Amino acid sequence: MWDFLPSRDIYVLGSTKDTVMIDIRKKEEYCKGHIAGMINIYEEELIGNTDILVPFKNVILCCNRGNRGLIVAKKLSSLFRNKHFFNVYGGIHHFIGEKERCNGY
Repeated sequence: MWDFLPSRDIYVLGSTKDTVMIDIRKKEEYCKGHIAGMINIYEEELIGNTDILVPFKNVILCCNRGNRGLIVAKKLSSLFRNKHFFNVYGGIHHFIGEKERCNGY
């Protein structure tokens, strides 16, 4: 199953041990500004290697504006019926808060 997740609720859900937060943008996009606590796994890489999702009940996905996150959430929810996928509504652009950067960006 999948749902939209307002960006204000990211840390509420993301702070549970059965939740993983994944930024599915390319590394360059991620490094220019991302939400603290999100790991970066590019969308194609994630769909090709879903083993990382096995231990988690909830998966939060974030992209630039929410479009790619929605597509990936739908694809993954068809593969994993026992997990709940959340697409951050509006992506990183709707996130109100400080964004982290990678070194050198």
